[in-house]
Amino acid sequence: MCIVDHTKGTNPSYAFDFSMSSIAPDSIFTRLLMNHREVGLEPDQILAILDLCAEYHERALHIRLEFAAIREELDIRDWDFDDHHMDEIARLLRRHARLFEQHEMLLFEYGRKGRAILSEQQLALAIEVYEREERRTFDVFGPLVKRALRMIDEEARDGSRPLLDMTG
Repeated sequence: MCIVDHTKGTNPSYAFDFSMSSIAPDSIFTRLLMNHREVGLEPDQILAILDLCAEYHERALHIRLEFAAIREELDIRDWDFDDHHMDEIARLLRRHARLFEQHEMLLFEYGRKGRAILSEQQLALAIEVYEREERRTFDVFGPLVKRALRMIDEEARDGSRPLLDMTG
């Protein structure tokens, strides 16, 4: 279970997210720090986690800036699409993919570092906080999703909207 703050788990739409966006959040450990009393964090642990937050921010920012620069270089208006340019596009896309992977790995790298700061009991409490927040979110969005699915089912039954065949 996550203690790092990526928003996929507490965002019910994550199951329907086809955008291929990063799971790595802009900031980390916010929930953990906000609930430091409940989790039982000591002052030295809070400082260590704040240090991780600062390191993560700096590294993620560096990656995002380079990522944005490559995205700008890939602006389709600037390309002739001859063989030479296609090779250059492929080179830039490989770099783009490596940066995306580096950004994603930050979440796991810093998640591991954060977990190392916590005792097993604190980790269990942090997970409880996360799961409680997740349940609250699903309590709000669950009825909305049920309503949407009911509408889709009704439309499929009356023939106004056929369901996609997802079996094949």
